[in-house]
Amino acid sequence: MIDWVGGQRHFVNLLVPTLGICVLFVVSKRADTNGSERYFMASFVLWLAFSLLVGLEAGALLSFPDPFGWMGAVLSMIGFVIFYFCGVFAVVNERDPFGHLR
Repeated sequence: MIDWVGGQRHFVNLLVPTLGICVLFVVSKRADTNGSERYFMASFVLWLAFSLLVGLEAGALLSFPDPFGWMGAVLSMIGFVIFYFCGVFAVVNERDPFGHLR
C-alpha cells in the first residue's frame, strides 16, 4: 500500500501536512485564532494535495496524465505559498505595536 504513493519517502512526506491539519483543527477549537486558521488550513490542504500528486506520479497504483499531474502539483504549491502568507499577514495584522494580540 505504501508503494501506491511512491514508497516510504513519499509516505512520510504525506504525514507532515496531515499532522499540520490535525494540529490546526485542535488549536482552532481550543484557542481564538482570529480567523487566520482558515488560511493556514487551506495551505496545509494544498500542501497535502501537492505531496499526494507527486507521490501518485512516483507510485505504482495511479498516475495522472503527464501534463495534468505536474501542473496540478505546481498549482497546489503556488496556492500553498499564497494561503500561507495570507495567514501570516492575518496574524501580523491582528497584533498591536507592542507585540500583544488584540
